[in-house]
Amino acid sequence: MPPSQQNALDKQQKQFERKLARQKQLEAMEAAAGGSVRAIVPSSNDTMRSSSGLKGGPGSGRKQMWDENDDSEYGTPPAPQMFGSTPPPNPEGRHMLVASKDSSSSSNKSNDEGGGGFLGNMFGRLGASGRNPEDNDYNHNMMQSDAGSLEHMDDEFLEEDVELNGRRKHRRNKSTVKKASHAVSGRLEGFQVWFKSTWNTHCSSRRMSVCFMSTLLIVIFLLFVDDVVEIYQNRRSGGAPEGAASSGKKSVKTDMVRFNQARSVILISRFSSEKDLDAADTPQNKALNWIVTWDPASLPTDHDMLVQRYALAVFFFSTYDASEQVEEHEDTQDPNELVQQGKGWTNTENWMTAKGICMWAGISCMPHLRNGVEEYQYNENNAVMFFNLTNNNIKGTIPHEIAALEDLTTFDLSKNHLHGSVPFELGNLKNAVDIYLVANQLTGSIPSSLGSCVKLRNLYMGSNQITGHIPLELMALQELRALGLDDNKLAGTLPNSIANLKKLMVLYLDGNDFSGTIPHLLAALTDLIDLRLRKNSFIGNIPAQFASMSKLELLYLDNNLLSGSIPDIFSKLGRLGELQLYKNLLTGSLPESLGLLDDLKVLYLDSNLLTGSIPPSFGNLDDLTTFYAYKNKLTGPIPSTIALMEDLRDLRLYENKLSGALPTEIGSCFKLATLYLEDNAFTGPLPEQMGKLEKLANVRIYGNQFTGTVPDSVCKLTQQYQTGVLEFFAADVPKVVASHALAATNASNQIRRRFTKINTQFSVI
Repeated sequence: MPPSQQNALDKQQKQFERKLARQKQLEAMEAAAGGSVRAIVPSSNDTMRSSSGLKGGPGSGRKQMWDENDDSEYGTPPAPQMFGSTPPPNPEGRHMLVASKDSSSSSNKSNDEGGGGFLGNMFGRLGASGRNPEDNDYNHNMMQSDAGSLEHMDDEFLEEDVELNGRRKHRRNKSTVKKASHAVSGRLEGFQVWFKSTWNTHCSSRRMSVCFMSTLLIVIFLLFVDDVVEIYQNRRSGGAPEGAASSGKKSVKTDMVRFNQARSVILISRFSSEKDLDAADTPQNKALNWIVTWDPASLPTDHDMLVQRYALAVFFFSTYDASEQVEEHEDTQDPNELVQQGKGWTNTENWMTAKGICMWAGISCMPHLRNGVEEYQYNENNAVMFFNLTNNNIKGTIPHEIAALEDLTTFDLSKNHLHGSVPFELGNLKNAVDIYLVANQLTGSIPSSLGSCVKLRNLYMGSNQITGHIPLELMALQELRALGLDDNKLAGTLPNSIANLKKLMVLYLDGNDFSGTIPHLLAALTDLIDLRLRKNSFIGNIPAQFASMSKLELLYLDNNLLSGSIPDIFSKLGRLGELQLYKNLLTGSLPESLGLLDDLKVLYLDSNLLTGSIPPSFGNLDDLTTFYAYKNKLTGPIPSTIALMEDLRDLRLYENKLSGALPTEIGSCFKLATLYLEDNAFTGPLPEQMGKLEKLANVRIYGNQFTGTVPDSVCKLTQQYQTGVLEFFAADVPKVVASHALAATNASNQIRRRFTKINTQFSVI
């Protein structure tokens, strides 16, 4: 071979060996840093299958393989080629780190060329590696005999570097979950072995101070490299909470790979925004951290129910944690510490535990067959169907992540202390049938998105502080049976499109500030059973079209500004059980058809401008228990047909212009307990038959023109004689019999205008 070609090949060989030495030096340093140094003893079982060598398994690096047929202690190296012989392995069989004989020559390379010098060999490839390699302390033998083979081997090393870099990057991510103590001890152990080899190779007496200072800096760097890497990954991920590694009195490291995977799954679901997830101390951030770090169930990030479990955790942190934060653990992410304090919800059974969400209090899931019987609560994570935490002392807000419970049919949070607005995302519950949010402190408007819940049958949001109008979108809910928006701050007029709710059976709009007239199109709701429009500002007449609502059982129109006469429509409302028209501006006489309501139990007509007499047909109201017609302008006597009202308990007709004698038939109302007839124009004596009313407790008949005396039978109704329960009696009489009513010493000549019972005894006042 010509000398020029031989020199070229020698030069290429030296360059390759220097490059290999640099790589080995770097990998040795990284092995020391990672605390996972493993010395290599060549094995006779390792066999080279090609002249360019084989790749080892993960973490093994490239190894020199000997002939498996050699029977020496380590085998005989392959026959030397034209590049000269390769030194045999360590004859003593010691476990050593890689230290190439040519490393000294490579260390003489200038720093300007990159990677030169002691520190250059240390850090030349630090940014591109993170894997813990292992290798021999001998050189690789060159198996090819031309320059092309050297180039081929260089290419193979580059390909292997790409693969190793991928593995190193994965291993670096994985190392963040190791305990700090293991990491530090591993580094020190590896560094001790690495230091002996490197110091002898690179440090001389002339460069002792430089080596010492460089080594000291490297040691400091290795001690803190994991923390630096973790901080960088946290910032880059944008989602790791600051308290992820330290929470309250506990210290738990967050698995960043799992954290990022869970975060991606949640963001892809679009139930939480990136802003909410990444902001510190938000319920979303706390729930994500709990799912990743604290959840004892530790669901895989690809689990179908991970998002639903996360959504329930968000609800917990939005209501329990936010409302009853434990002062001693304000930074804690573990909800068990909050639950153990006994504050917050009334019932937290199984919440935030390893149990499946189908076992959490108030949660029921898709039916599960067990022994042929459907179960809705069982220890699994399945699709939530029922969410019922009524009267559970829940405070805070309803998070929009509740929409992640896509199979939810019943959502009931009534009688709690929730505030804030009703989330717009609630309209994404396409399978919702029942939504109950009654008796909270919710504000804001009714979300129009609820019009998308096409399966909705019951919507109750009463007793809150909701403002605005009724969204027209709700009028598209063809399956709606009940709409309860009572006792809020709603205003405006009722839309005519409310007539589209053909299947509506219950309509509660009372206790708001609605105005305008009552739409006569309401009469199109022929399935309506319960209609409550009381305590608003409605004006105009009571629609006569209400006669078509033949199924109506309760009609509350009181406390409005309604005027005109009461329509004579009750012959067609045979099921009516309660009619409340009090505190309006109604005029005219009482319709005769009211006497046809066989099922009527409560009749409130008081505080209007009604005139005329009480129709005798009222005697047919044999189920009537309460009849209020006070503060009107009624005239005439009480009809004798009152004797037919066998269930009457409360009769109040005061402040009218009624006249005539009190009918003796009143003694047939055996259940009568309250009788208020004051400030009328009644005349004549009090009927003796009143003494038969053994349940009579309160009587006010003053302000009339009664004559005679109070019958002894009435006096005996007092508790003093144990024949009745009479507690209060007030009347105007010209003379009082003293035998039972007055003290014997001075009562016989006393004449007073009024007397009342005090401590179960009659006294003159």
